Amino acid sequence: ENPANAPLSSPAAVAAEKNMPGLPKHVLQMMDQVAPGTCGACQAFQDGHCAARDFTVGEKDAACPFYVGRE
Repeated sequence: ENPANAPLSSPAAVAAEKNMPGLPKHVLQMMDQVAPGTCGACQAFQDGHCAARDFTVGEKDAACPFYVGRE
């Protein structure tokens, strides 16, 4: 979970904050969360790249058999 004062990390949340000033912080934080069972929630995910399989993936792509969730 993203603490109230932590910077936003997902491109969608950053864009929403820029393009929709005044949007409540809790809404932006919901946009910043990554669903479990997706590439973006895996330990191998690094800025659109899967380190375990060495290719480009999307943050919201479904997890593969190598998925290891972040804790």
